[in-house]
Formats: sequence, C-alpha cells, structure tokens
Amino acid sequence: MGGWGTSLPFAYADVASFHYGVVDHDRIMYEADAAKKSREEIEKRRLEFQEEIDRHEKELRVQEDALKKAEKSLSAKEFDQKRSDFSTKVAKVHEKVAGRRVELEHLFNDARSQLMDFIVKIVTALAHEKRLSAVFPKGALIYVNDELDMTQEVLKRINEQLPQIQSTSLTKKES
Repeated sequence: MGGWGTSLPFAYADVASFHYGVVDHDRIMYEADAAKKSREEIEKRRLEFQEEIDRHEKELRVQEDALKKAEKSLSAKEFDQKRSDFSTKVAKVHEKVAGRRVELEHLFNDARSQLMDFIVKIVTALAHEKRLSAVFPKGALIYVNDELDMTQEVLKRINEQLPQIQSTSLTKKES
C-alpha cells in the first residue's frame, strides 16, 4: 500500500494549507477586566449576603435563649407553640440562605456565560481577519507553537470592547 498521501482522502500538502489559531480561554476568563470586575461585584454581594445571614443568626440565637429561659414559666402547650414558631423562623432563615446561594451561583454563571459568548465573538472575528481554518482551545493541545497563540490579542480586544459585564443580575439589588 502507498504512504499517507495515497490512503487519505486528501494529501498531506493540502493539510498544510490550513491555518490554525489557539486561544487560552481559561486565562482570558481569569485576566479579562470584565471578569475581574464581575468577581469583585459577586464577592461584594456575597459579603452583603453573609452580613444579612449573620444578623438573622444573631436574632435567632437571642430568640432561642429567650425561649429557653421562658420554658419554665410557660405551660407545655404555650412552650410547644413558641418552639414551633421558632422552628418556623429557623426554617425561613435556612430557606433564605439557600436562596442567596442560588442567587450567587446564578450571578457567577451569568457573568461567565456572557464573557464566554463574547470570547467566541472576538475569536470568530479574529479568525476571519486572519483567514484561519480553525481555532482550538489551548488546554486541548499537548503542544502548540507560540506563534499560533491568539490569547493576548483576544484579551486585548475584550478589554477594549467589554470593560464590564452588563448583567442585570449584577447591577440590581434585591431586598
């Protein structure tokens, strides 16, 4: 049988005419100005949520102490009712905590998704400009010539065109 050139549907020389690029999207997701600002905003929101949760927990501890002190002076029925009311309050705080966690996850995922969409847009435009046949994620390759790496140019363009994520989730405050 012949060599590679005769057993493949196209000759090796044809493959050489394709042009490729490589992008380290993880680096861009970490270093882009918009990503940094989003992380700062999410962390700020997380700290606000933590302060709110801490206030609720402090209130619950005070109420729990009062309930323990009142146990001796209340009838069994009254105490059971107050304990039930307290348990309801605790459950509501746990529900609020879970809701805040979901909200933070949503903020993170929304910002990440928007940035990834923008990376694809910039990479696509750059690929067309450079007449590339394909662009690969750097993490999927074992070896790549540094000349093919477009990461810095993509990062530069993202920082110029997307100074921050325009997420309504990041800019709105819930009460």
